[in-house]
Amino acid sequence: MPRSCVCGASLVCEERVSFGPLRKRHLALCENEACGHITTESTDGHVSALQDFLLDDEAPVRYLRPWVRLFIRTIGQGSFNWKAADEACPDCQHELNLDLTLTPLYTPPHTADPRFVRICLVCGATHLAFWVGRENLTLAMPGSAWNNPDAALCALRRSLEIRTRAAHDPGTSE
Repeated sequence: MPRSCVCGASLVCEERVSFGPLRKRHLALCENEACGHITTESTDGHVSALQDFLLDDEAPVRYLRPWVRLFIRTIGQGSFNWKAADEACPDCQHELNLDLTLTPLYTPPHTADPRFVRICLVCGATHLAFWVGRENLTLAMPGSAWNNPDAALCALRRSLEIRTRAAHDPGTSE
């Protein structure tokens, strides 16, 4: 690997080692932000050198939005009974709007769990309902709320993960 870029700036090198069979690959990035040139070792010509460095022989995994990943994890575990919502998504008008009702658990850490969830699998619009004292609090969030989840979405994720673990291993401590 060269030690300097074609622009004359230094290169920052990285090495990736795969085991079985042992294989080393190298990549260098130019330190000059205006240049940003990437230097890699040549490959056999079948794939790009950058793809070879980053992925090795693995196929790339398609990106799924966070609300879709959460939904797939919960249905994959078989612990939750999602149902089609009675109405289309109010944000995007799509029909892939799903409801989940959670049985209240009155022990910590479940006191902050939502009691009802509605998620649009297309745009990510999410409605959560909580019992706060003796009042029903409903929050409506757009899909963009999943980019930097607030406490309500974190409570939903935590609640579903804990309930999934408990359903599959009843001896699991919460």
